[in-house]
Amino acid sequence: MKKVLWIFLIIFLFVANHACAGEGVNKEEIKALLGETEMVNQNYPDAIQQYRDILKKDPSNTTVRTKLADVLSQTPFHNVLYF
Repeated sequence: MKKVLWIFLIIFLFVANHACAGEGVNKEEIKALLGETEMVNQNYPDAIQQYRDILKKDPSNTTVRTKLADVLSQTPFHNVLYF
């Protein structure tokens, strides 16, 4: 339960920060944040999916590619062989 509250708190603070700065909220930034949160919670399949969704729209995003590689390096090999 605490993990869920932390996830919502992080997302809320991120969105509030952008709203106060007068910037629009970027969906890819939120997905990347969700991916990081899932990785911290060791929910690797969901983190992988978040990062792959971003890379479908922006394949040249090296930051997300690096994060995906980090998740994949911590995941058992048989769990990531789906596309």
